[in-house]
Parts: sequence; structure tokens; C-alpha cells
Amino acid sequence: MRFSLRLVPASGQNRAIHFVTALVNNRPWSLANNQLSLLWGGFMGKRIDVNAVQVFTGSGYPAPFDAPCAARARQRLGDAAGLTDFGVNLLRLPAGAWSSQRHWHSAEDEFVYVLEGEAVLVTDSGEEILRAGDCAGFKAGLRDGHHLQNRSSRDVVVLEIGSRKVADDEGEYPDIDLRFLKGDAGFARKDGTPAK
Repeated sequence: MRFSLRLVPASGQNRAIHFVTALVNNRPWSLANNQLSLLWGGFMGKRIDVNAVQVFTGSGYPAPFDAPCAARARQRLGDAAGLTDFGVNLLRLPAGAWSSQRHWHSAEDEFVYVLEGEAVLVTDSGEEILRAGDCAGFKAGLRDGHHLQNRSSRDVVVLEIGSRKVADDEGEYPDIDLRFLKGDAGFARKDGTPAK
């Protein structure tokens, strides 16, 4: 167990301690008026224990579009850190898995950095190999569908970073009859009918 204290003295002549914060097991606590309480509603501290972050496997795509992404695994590191302006995901693609269907965003920038392995970046311009240490960015509003495919025999690990403008963001999947709607409203066909 890790434990540290921050003491804040009261103003005045006696300089008595009136507020204490403690960090216990990477969680901030407050001791005021002889009561210990958790601060910031579940904040994990600065260091994120990646092993404790929930893994989300698969995608929310309707069938049959979900199949290429069924084995992908994401950990939402930005959520674990309490970030609200941009998201950060640790993405693991087993052999044969895709990061997503090829897509573009109207309002959200995206950036990927390959940590391990070798992925194929597929865009409207063609295919490129991204290896550990390589990165790519996708500006909001550019209708250049993109995704990563793992065509190798070992896992690919990627750090994904993107803005969070869900209320304003929508986009399309150029290779399939699917689009995503603003505000987490789900998916629709390109003619506007609901996708099920």
C-alpha cells in the first residue's frame, strides 16, 4: 500500500492543520472534520494501472460488419484518467483482426501510434505498412476512409488518440452500406434507414 499526506495549514496564529489529503493505493482521500472520504468520484490517481483497466472486445457494428473486428480489444485509458476533451485507447489486434471498418469522421481528429507489431493502414490512397514506432493522423472532415488490419501472425498493439466531439461527429464507412450518426445515435444505411 502506498500512502502519502498533504497537510494544508489554517491561516491565523495557531497554524493548526485544517485539511489533510491522503493518497492510499493511488486513490485520493480527504480527511476533514475527522471524516475520511473519497475525492473526485473514483479518480485512480496519476499513474494508470493498465492491468486494472477494463478490456472491451469486439465492436458495436451490426452483423455482418462486426466480424472483422470481433477479436479486437480496447482499453479506454483516457476514461481511466478522467479525460474529457480527447480519448486515448490501447488497442490490441490479434492476427487477422481489424481496428474498425474503414471510416472517416466529420468532427473528430484521430491519431494512431504503433507500439508493437506490424499493421496495414488502408486508406483511399492505398495500403501502407506501419511498424512499431510509426504513426499516422486523420484530420476531421477529410473523407478519407481509414483503418488498420493485422495481416501478420502476431499481435499488433496501437495507441489511439482522438478528439471527443460525439454530439457533432458523424461519418461513413466507404466500403459498406453503413454510416454512424451524431450523438451516439447508432448506425444507419447510407439512404438513412436504420441499420439493424
